[in-house]
Amino acid sequence: MKINKELSNAIQGLDSLQEKKVYDFLDDLRESGACNMFDAIQDLMIEFNMDKREAKHYLLAWMKTYN
Repeated sequence: MKINKELSNAIQGLDSLQEKKVYDFLDDLRESGACNMFDAIQDLMIEFNMDKREAKHYLLAWMKTYN
């Protein structure tokens, strides 16, 4: 059980690191004014080698931080 919990914590840490990188990227993109943020899915797909579904998930989660 302890190994599973440690593995779960490690995976969560990686997810948090990925999320921070993606959010920082989106913040920089927003500040640059280079594109409409609704078009950022394509940028995420290229920059982070994501599929469309994953990129959309991150973009929508990032957008919710601005509510």
